[in-house]
Amino acid sequence: MQINVNIKYKDLVLISILLFPRLRSNWILLGIFTICIFLFIYFQKVHYTSTDYIITLLASVIGSIVGILSTLFFNIIIMLLSINKRSGILGEHNYTITKEGLHEITTVNESTQKWSGVKSIKMINNYIYFHIYANLFHIIPGRFFTDKNHFKQFYNEALQLKNSAKKQENQ
Repeated sequence: MQINVNIKYKDLVLISILLFPRLRSNWILLGIFTICIFLFIYFQKVHYTSTDYIITLLASVIGSIVGILSTLFFNIIIMLLSINKRSGILGEHNYTITKEGLHEITTVNESTQKWSGVKSIKMINNYIYFHIYANLFHIIPGRFFTDKNHFKQFYNEALQLKNSAKKQENQ
């Protein structure tokens, strides 16, 4: 099964925002920020009332959320400044899924990612997301499929091919 897509900046921004709350590491970072801010505020004063504890906790949570959202914003800006069409990230991509893996052709790259190297495949809003490792992934926007059924069929076939490859590995 094959699909041609044109990845744009907006796709990368949107998938970054959509993935943000789904990554466990972001929740861990939020917890660490909250604890650090709480402890910093706590040790600034000697005597606390129960109202002071609630206000300190609330300020810690709000400060952590602002901090982690600022980090997301900063990372998106850095990403947008560091990529272009010559990097092979933006622009035309031809994706083919076969029993061997996910094959991609761009103007600067041609590669096949074996199914054993694909960490996960997810449908996130109107995107198919192939997570390879850490910061390497492929996205296929749903707008390039003829209809929602074709989109779901591509996703289901990719999952089936990955699962079949995993079963063969385990034998």
